Formats: sequence, structure tokens, C-alpha cells
Amino acid sequence: MPYRPDLHFNHYPYTMNFMVYTQISKQWPRLLYQLSAILALFFLLTGLVLSVANAATTKLSFTEGTTALPATDIHTETGNAHRLSDFKGGAVIVNFWASWCAPCIVELPELEKLAVSLKADNIQVILVNLDRAGPQAGLPLLSAKNITTPLSLFDPKASWAKTLKISGLPVTLFIPPSQSGYSYHIGPVMWTDTDVKSQLLEKLASD
Repeated sequence: MPYRPDLHFNHYPYTMNFMVYTQISKQWPRLLYQLSAILALFFLLTGLVLSVANAATTKLSFTEGTTALPATDIHTETGNAHRLSDFKGGAVIVNFWASWCAPCIVELPELEKLAVSLKADNIQVILVNLDRAGPQAGLPLLSAKNITTPLSLFDPKASWAKTLKISGLPVTLFIPPSQSGYSYHIGPVMWTDTDVKSQLLEKLASD
């Protein structure tokens, strides 16, 4: 309710101007409804995040890819172009995500820790954001969750995803150094689990 000079508290303690009371009484049902909606959304999102976290697996599927790897450029938030062939000679993990994908958002901090732990193994972790709005949609989330180690690329036209025929998120690709083929996993993963890292190292070492 905007401030109005004619709506003021009386000089007597514990009493309130009747006009103020009337205005608040009129607004109260709407305010209560808005508060209820906010609380409902909060509990819904909290439950969703918890259910996604509980659904994350520690067993990777490693389904072999049947389509060719994309050869087009996509870009960083500053416009630097990258293509997968730039990383040939080293193993690559590519995670596709979007700001509207709850499991993707839950995974981000785990992928940050994974990227840090895989540096010594010369494995590059790449995050590919598929928001149509590009960096302006994905960057705030990356910043809020302090995601700095993986290489973050933005593909608003979903050129890589279309080439790979990706139909759901999150999807993660595992590409060996030769890039002669690749495998993928669909769904959220507990990337910081020691078993997951062991599976990754074993798979990406067998080029």
C-alpha cells in the first residue's frame, strides 16, 4: 500500500487511525493470498530439490552415442568460440543444462567439485547452457552457485543438442581423447561420489 499523509497513527498509544485500519482490512485478504502462494511455491521447490537430490545416481549408464559429435562453434559469455575438436587429445565431459531444469541446477555445485578434482587427470569439464536467452539466463545461476572451474559455453540455438538429438535434461557426454566415439548418461548424478569418479577415470582411459 503506498504511503499517504492522511493515513497516520493517532497520538494515543495502542490506537490506530480508523482509515488506516479500513485500508489494511481491505488489503488483508489479498496479502494473505499472496503470502500463501509464496509459501506454497517455497515448499514445492524445496520438495522438488530434495526429490531430485535423492534421485541422483552413483552408477553411470555409459550409453554409447550413435550420432556424430557436433562440429559447430558455440561461445563463452564473452563471445569466444569453441568447438569440440579444440579439446582433442584430452578427455572431455560435457554437461548440458538449462536454468529451467531443476535437476541441472542441483548438479551444478557437484560438477564444480568434479571439475576441480579432475584437473590433475587432464579431463576438461564443459557446461553447455541451452537457455534461449543465452548468457543472461545462465550466468546469474553460475555466479550465485560460484561455478568457475568448468568451461561454460552457451548454445541458445541448441546446435550441439540438435546434432546429438538430445530430448531431455540433464544429459552428460563422456568423450575420450581421440574423440573417435562417445558415451552419455541421462539424468542427475552425484558427481562427488568416489565411485562415480572411479567409473569416469576407467571409462575415459579406455580410448
